[in-house]
Amino acid sequence: RYFAPTKPIEELYDNEADRDQVHNLAADPRHRATLERLRAECLRWMKESGDLGLLPESEMLVRAGGSTPWEIATDPQRNPLAALLAAAALANGMQAGNATRLGDLLAQPDAAVRWWGAVGLVALRGDARPAEAALRRALSDTSPPVRIAAAEALGNLGDHAAALPVLTLALQHEAPLVRLEAINVLDRFGAKAVPALPALRAARIVLEKQTAEFIAGVARTGGGVQPALRAQAYVAEYVNRMVDYVPARIERGR
Repeated sequence: RYFAPTKPIEELYDNEADRDQVHNLAADPRHRATLERLRAECLRWMKESGDLGLLPESEMLVRAGGSTPWEIATDPQRNPLAALLAAAALANGMQAGNATRLGDLLAQPDAAVRWWGAVGLVALRGDARPAEAALRRALSDTSPPVRIAAAEALGNLGDHAAALPVLTLALQHEAPLVRLEAINVLDRFGAKAVPALPALRAARIVLEKQTAEFIAGVARTGGGVQPALRAQAYVAEYVNRMVDYVPARIERGR
C-alpha cells in the first residue's frame, strides 16, 4: 500500500496481530465502534492543539507572518479549524456528487478553505467537470497553493494548455515550497508536462554561502512574509534535487 497511487482516507490496524499494518480494518463493520471512538478522539485532539495540518505548508508560513507557526495554531482567524475540518471532510469524501459544492468552496474568503475545494476537485479527476468554471476562475486566485491545485484539477480534465502556464509561473516563485508544489504537479502530469521542462530546469534555487539566512529570512510570498525558519534552506535543497530528478521522469513518459 505504501506505493499505491492513492491512500485510504482512514486507516485502522490491529498492531498486535498485524504489526506490519497490512490489513486496513477501517471498513470492517466489526471494528466500527473502535474506528468511531478513535476518529472522535483525533478530532478532539486536533481542535485542542490547534492542528496546523489542514493548512498547505506554504500558506501556513505566510500566515505566520514573521512569527512562528506555533503562534497561529490556536488563532481562529489564521487557523480556522472548524471551517477547514468541514472543507477537508467534503474533499476527502471523494464523491462525484459533491463537485459543485467543492467548486463553491473556491469562492470562500479563506485561502486554505479554497485550497481544500481545489484539492477535492483534483481527487475527483474527470468527475470535477461541474466545477470547471470555478476552477478556471481559481487560476488567478491570490493564493499560490489554490492556483496550483486548480491547475492540476483542470489538467485532470484535459486542459493542460490552461494548467501549464500557471505551473511554470509558480516555478519562478520566491518561496521554495511554492516551487515544490508546482514541481509535484508537473511530475504527476507526466508526459503532458513536457512543454514545461525548460521552466522546470530553470527552477533551481541558487544557494548563497549564507544559505539558511538567505533562504529562510524575510521572503515575501503571496501577500505575506515567511518567518525566519532555517528549515526553508532544506526545502530549497530538496527543490534542487527534484529539479535534477523530475525532468527525466517526465521525458520517460513521452
